[in-house]
Amino acid sequence: MKPNVNFFQSDLVPEPAKYSPSPPSTILVVNGNVAVREYLRKTLNCTYRIEEAGDEIDGLRLAKQILPDLIIVDFNVPAKGDPLCFQLKGCERTSHIPVVILTHQENQNNRVKSFYLGADDFMNLPLQEMELQVRVQNLIQSRKALFHKFSHPVELKPVAIDVLSENEIFLKRIIMVIEEHMSDTLFGSEQFAREMGLSQTRLYRKLTSLTGYASNDFIRRMRLQRAADLLQRQVGNVSDVAYRVGFNSLSYFAKCFREFYKCTPREYAKRFLN
Repeated sequence: MKPNVNFFQSDLVPEPAKYSPSPPSTILVVNGNVAVREYLRKTLNCTYRIEEAGDEIDGLRLAKQILPDLIIVDFNVPAKGDPLCFQLKGCERTSHIPVVILTHQENQNNRVKSFYLGADDFMNLPLQEMELQVRVQNLIQSRKALFHKFSHPVELKPVAIDVLSENEIFLKRIIMVIEEHMSDTLFGSEQFAREMGLSQTRLYRKLTSLTGYASNDFIRRMRLQRAADLLQRQVGNVSDVAYRVGFNSLSYFAKCFREFYKCTPREYAKRFLN
């Protein structure tokens, strides 16, 4: 049976300006309809790197593996288990990734349910190509802007962050808690929430709303930034620094450091040798 492609709209509208980010952002498309995947690939491939999955199992596996910049999923309520969007937002590794739910079913309840599941946007087919491109670009750029803001070195000094006083106090407190447990290899989201006097769910919501990162992601970033600071000041060798900031595996420390700073800890330390 041939897939139905009649729901695609082909209005003659001017194409948005193309830009070539380096490296290109990655979009993961999870949809069982081959025609939908082909449409999205054709529309977005000129600007983004497109990865595809035909079902939720492969989609979740790929999302955790490649950590795309945005995920487009079909509106689907499985007979068993949680919807993919809910799983993605509930996973520490993928919770920060924007998720778009795409469907050709005109149903306001589906839209409301999508946002309840944690979706960042909801799109109905037929959809003009220009609108799709602009909305995808806005989601990716807004999340990158948040990432760059919080990746700035001053994030270890929350007093310099332009936020409301209540949120500033909260950020100071979470950083103080992490600093106190920096060398504790067992310190994770559960103990973090307990130290903050919040449930894990409330801490997750508050932290992601302010920084875009879930608890374990935030802790890991703090540890890596402190490790970079220690390496720059030549406070011990790589092994000493790794254990000092709470990593009990040198290989995992090196992997995380390389992903964050685009070089190995040793390469980073060599930059500051006299």
